Amino acid sequence: MLKKNYKFLIILIILIILVILSIFFINNFTNYYISNGKYLDKTELRNKLFGKLAIHNSLSSPNLLYKIYYNSDNTFTIYTIKNGESVGSTKGDYRIVSKYNKGYIEINYNKINESPYPESAFSKNNKNSIYKTMKNTLGPFIIHDDKNRSSYILEYNSSYSNEKKFLTIYK
Repeated sequence: MLKKNYKFLIILIILIILVILSIFFINNFTNYYISNGKYLDKTELRNKLFGKLAIHNSLSSPNLLYKIYYNSDNTFTIYTIKNGESVGSTKGDYRIVSKYNKGYIEINYNKINESPYPESAFSKNNKNSIYKTMKNTLGPFIIHDDKNRSSYILEYNSSYSNEKKFLTIYK
């Protein structure tokens, strides 16, 4: 009889541990998903970009940032800002597409302001240079939004880099 009680007690302890671990896992997974936003579909991405100003901080230099205007006629202009002054622009056209119900931006560059940093995809000296194809695909996009702010953050990937990138979009 005493042996059966020990078995029951051990099974009960294991079940309690499993329940606690399950709650912990579900809670962490939910917090991770919520804190990391959600993927935007094609329509949501279009609504977030059209006619808005986006800022991208350079991965090559802390003194560089890019002001990007995604126009409603599917053209864009990227102004390169160095130490607060405009030093050139990149222009092209884009289209927003859907892959697996996630929004992506397919870009065709018409004019590129070359980067002096060899690690940049906008440098002719980079083996993965955009100059080879004059195209890029951005996405999928995850939105990080706070209703009390005048901007939101879009997290995304690029076909030219394995690093995550971030755009600040002003509402």
